[in-house]
Amino acid sequence: MALAGEVAVYGRRARTVREVKAKTKTRAKAKAKAKAKSKGRPSDAEAFTVPEFCQAHRISESFYYKLKSLGLGPEETKKLSKTIITNESAAEWRSKQGEAA
Repeated sequence: MALAGEVAVYGRRARTVREVKAKTKTRAKAKAKAKAKSKGRPSDAEAFTVPEFCQAHRISESFYYKLKSLGLGPEETKKLSKTIITNESAAEWRSKQGEAA
């Protein structure tokens, strides 16, 4: 184990132990923040944006757009410059997906 002030190899470059600890704390904070953000929008919301819909239904955005191009995506509504998917259209889409399986 390296002592304070000693150099350790971390990634592609050598860093001091203090730098490694600071970077680890920063990554942990970022992960915690992302996790808290994902819990902030429940799946029973009134409406979803496309990224929220994809996160709630555990699909990637690229797969969402592929489904949309095939005519298999949920019904969308435009609100100003945002694309919104209502909870009702999401529920209808989920029931169609269940029937297709």
